[in-house]
Amino acid sequence: MLEEEVKRAVELAKRSGRRGWVLVKLPNELIGAFQSPSEAKRAAREPGVYVLVDNT
Repeated sequence: MLEEEVKRAVELAKRSGRRGWVLVKLPNELIGAFQSPSEAKRAAREPGVYVLVDNT
């Protein structure tokens, strides 16, 4: 079940068309695209499960 959610999050990040490190909060909430992984980690403020995808 979690594996399916992660796959959907990766697909969402790729379909978004955004470049850089794309942060997705499960289930399927696009947080944003960032220049570096550290910027994306700072954006993950709320508790939850996040997927960080390199979409360069």
